[in-house]
Amino acid sequence: MSSTCELSCQLTEVSSRVYHLLFLKLYDLVAEIESSQVHGCNILQSLHRSCTTALPVGKASMSLLLQAGYGVLCQQISSWVLYGILRDPYQEFFVEALGGDPSLTEPNTSSSCLEAPLASMQDFRLKSNLLLPEQLSQSFASKVLFAGSAVRVFGQSGERPVYTAEQEAEFLKRQS
Repeated sequence: MSSTCELSCQLTEVSSRVYHLLFLKLYDLVAEIESSQVHGCNILQSLHRSCTTALPVGKASMSLLLQAGYGVLCQQISSWVLYGILRDPYQEFFVEALGGDPSLTEPNTSSSCLEAPLASMQDFRLKSNLLLPEQLSQSFASKVLFAGSAVRVFGQSGERPVYTAEQEAEFLKRQS
């Protein structure tokens, strides 16, 4: 019985030392982010640097955090490229709507499509290179901007009728 208790105490001591080192690594990461005022995709850079550690539990934990961060970036990119939807409440994505018009960040869902102005390709731009992760090139970011803008602009044309009801009635009357 005493050997089991001894073994349990030793395991607890070893695991507390390991997790103590992990907490120190996490503390250093948070301190770096706060002191450097790291924002957006630069947080991914800090996480990437933190993954290079000799401590296996630290490396595994930082890799999980990095994977979650890249998951958010991939969701933003796919939402923009596939649907033309720009959801960026914390201004962390490298594409932004010009003018701060909230109608540009969400697709037009109003019942009166004719009242809302159509977005153009020039209504969106790339933010400074500071928000672009080192793993993504400027060329890739430009292509993401173009693809999302095109989806956004051409996707709106299906929502907006070509003619108003009055114009269509006038056209049909002239045809008869």
